[in-house]
Amino acid sequence: MFDNDKGINDDKIISISKQIKSGAQYENPTIELKREFWNLSKDEGKNEFAKDLTVMANSQYGGGNIIVGIDGETGDLHHTTLPLDAAKLADIINRKVLEPFTVEFKELLVDGKNIIVIHIPRSYNKPHMLREYKNRQMFIPMRKGTRTVSADRYDLDLMYTEREKIVIPPYRLEPLIGQDELQINPSFSRGLYSLNCLINIHNSGSRTNVVLGGNITIYKEDTEMYSLDLTSYYIPMRSVDWESMNNNNFLKVSQDDVMFVNLGFKVEDKEQYSHFNANMDNYLVQITLKDIKGNVFFTDVVKARNGN
Repeated sequence: MFDNDKGINDDKIISISKQIKSGAQYENPTIELKREFWNLSKDEGKNEFAKDLTVMANSQYGGGNIIVGIDGETGDLHHTTLPLDAAKLADIINRKVLEPFTVEFKELLVDGKNIIVIHIPRSYNKPHMLREYKNRQMFIPMRKGTRTVSADRYDLDLMYTEREKIVIPPYRLEPLIGQDELQINPSFSRGLYSLNCLINIHNSGSRTNVVLGGNITIYKEDTEMYSLDLTSYYIPMRSVDWESMNNNNFLKVSQDDVMFVNLGFKVEDKEQYSHFNANMDNYLVQITLKDIKGNVFFTDVVKARNGN
């Protein structure tokens, strides 16, 4: 989607800029222009970020691109950078949107200025719904022409028809908690501190996949407090002992298989371990997994419960 022929590259951005500066109005249903990145320091900015990307995911035109760093009124280019890494940006979508979707971020250097391209591929899992937006629950925004509107019944019928098409990607994992809380077990073994939890991992892709890494993110209300790396795993009734992922002994999941697995996340030291042991019930948690192709998959955000 970012190749030179069909995607958004520096030549395409320069062409759009020149077109606007010449006095022409730039309108494209698959491309949105933004002068600067959303203000993600406030929840309102996060909601707008999630809304604008969800609009593209629900698009009847098959996804789209948002170019950040180009003024749609003047055509001027403005240097901009990602305020967070791609995984944390995708995490915002995952928390704000029911039925999250794939998002890809790319930075391009154009006339000495850093420009961000956000690509939202065609989704076959529509409709995507904002959990809450401006006091509206389960809001379904979509793009018609260059306008953002709320999906009507006809739009929803088309989305569900498209959703019924059988499109199985080669690599897709679905980490599942299945409840509204997750039991976390702070543990100390062999000189190492960790947080352990049992989840299901469903390989819904068409090929065998491998979990290369991941993390558990710990929240206090809407604020991220900690992020711990996935370093080990144990498969009940199959593993003899805990397997360390640091030895390139990654977790393999066969196609169309559901694996019940205990995941281990590294805790920094005894002080942090004691803190988690005493306060885990006050937190929310979310697990992220990364597969062999670098795809990132999320669980829902649920309440943590100390299993000790």
